[in-house]
Amino acid sequence: MAVLRRDNRRCRVCGRHPDDNVDIVLNVHHVRPWARGGATEMANLITLCHTCHSGLEPHFDPSLFDYLDPYDGTAILKCFDDEVANYRRVLELS
Repeated sequence: MAVLRRDNRRCRVCGRHPDDNVDIVLNVHHVRPWARGGATEMANLITLCHTCHSGLEPHFDPSLFDYLDPYDGTAILKCFDDEVANYRRVLELS
């Protein structure tokens, strides 16, 4: 619910809102997919309508981070990549 509130219950891509369009179903989407290490935290979650959510191809589209004000998507991706690299170094040491 925090993500929906932050996004004013609007699709962050097309801007549609259930009050204006009775057919709207909103989804909270992991920008970096959970299966690929994407955390369930505000900086990685975005509200999308069903149409925009089902139209994602590929499902991981880093440009969605640009819709997340005030978060800097580039910084989030770099931080994630740095953490993955660090994790791999730790595994090599053990």
